[in-house]
Amino acid sequence: MSPVDSPLRDRVIFVVGARRSGTTWLERILTAHPEVVGVPTETYIFSHGIEPLTERFQHANPSSPTTGRAFLPRAAFVDAMRHVVDRVFLETLERTTPDARYIVERTPWHASHIPLIAEVYPDARVINIMRDGRAVARSLVSMPWGPDTIAEAAAEWRDAVNDARGAGAALGDRYLEVLYEKLLRDPRQGTGEIFAWLGLDLPDETWERILLEAGAEFNVDPADPAIRSDKWRDQLSSSELRAFERIAGEQLDKLGYPRAAPAKDPRLPTLSRDRVRSLARTLRRPRRAARATGGRSRARLMHAKQIAAHELAETFERCVADANDAAARELLGARVRVRIDEGGRRRDNRGPAAIDDLLGTLARHREGGIHLLSGQVLASPFAVTTMATYELADGTRWARTLAYKIRGTRLSDVGLYLYELAPVASDEPPVEEPPVVAPQAGDGYM
Repeated sequence: MSPVDSPLRDRVIFVVGARRSGTTWLERILTAHPEVVGVPTETYIFSHGIEPLTERFQHANPSSPTTGRAFLPRAAFVDAMRHVVDRVFLETLERTTPDARYIVERTPWHASHIPLIAEVYPDARVINIMRDGRAVARSLVSMPWGPDTIAEAAAEWRDAVNDARGAGAALGDRYLEVLYEKLLRDPRQGTGEIFAWLGLDLPDETWERILLEAGAEFNVDPADPAIRSDKWRDQLSSSELRAFERIAGEQLDKLGYPRAAPAKDPRLPTLSRDRVRSLARTLRRPRRAARATGGRSRARLMHAKQIAAHELAETFERCVADANDAAARELLGARVRVRIDEGGRRRDNRGPAAIDDLLGTLARHREGGIHLLSGQVLASPFAVTTMATYELADGTRWARTLAYKIRGTRLSDVGLYLYELAPVASDEPPVEEPPVVAPQAGDGYM
């Protein structure tokens, strides 16, 4: 499939940037517009999918005996990749907002894969959001999955900035750079410029929705959740700042971020006024300081638990979808409590009989030929709720809610709620979201 023939021609936006630069925030701002829909997660489809796959092909000689390098003309390979990725994006569009003007894909790692993206999607737009690298590094090392040192974080930010800016310059007017701090300082002007670049109108009700998203806390640092652009000033030592600027100072200069003021004595730490006050409060209230430090550690631990809980529930549902009941059973606790509500017919049981009932009920619908229409996931450190609407081969439509409680590495409680939806008349809009029939587990973390 060539870009000319693609149903997504001129409709794809790629949001890139170093990790913790605000890519999620920018995607939420974009998708607050009714004509923009987002792929619900980072896909890594170019960085971890297509880029490694290119190493399995060569384009020079169909008779080459090189092991592990099959012949395929480059143009044919690119067209095939366009077809595959289009299919992935269309699945999201068709199940959410089929008439949306744009679909947004957000993967920070794609900042280093823009040339390949441009080859497969020469008609797409790329938005590169950049943030003060010291703020990025501070945030990265606070994450349970981030690098261990400021120096490692500095190198990651430097490479992402260099790769994206170097490749983006070749895209012409299909490439846009956004500064995090400028957008945070004046979201109305910043978002106005972005949507004007996309050619989208902004009526008053859309403006209100976009600005609410721009001001909402989401995916923030669990150790310091307030939205600020200069946390690094209080939390990075002078030695850490010197390490960062030694590695990535040149990139700070090119982006217009002023260097940190040098310490008068390089052997002594540089402390901001706010940092001095913070240290003074710590000396006056050592117990409160200890509790605050413990709270930050607990926040990072809860973040890791939330990710694990979501992955456990997702793995269970994937096993059910693949008809791998044996693997699904391994994820359920031996004394799991199961509550099932099928259109008001309620069952409550525990143990092996409950597991049989749960898997059997889910299997009946799977074997009926599920075609998903919409879905949502809500996760907390100890509970997950998933909601979906789908159509079976017989034409009936259903709303399904699965609510899980997590204990250790097993699902300790499962609630299954199944309700058949009323048929949709031809002159009525389709049902997009299931009714919430179980308590929500918590806010999403992605």
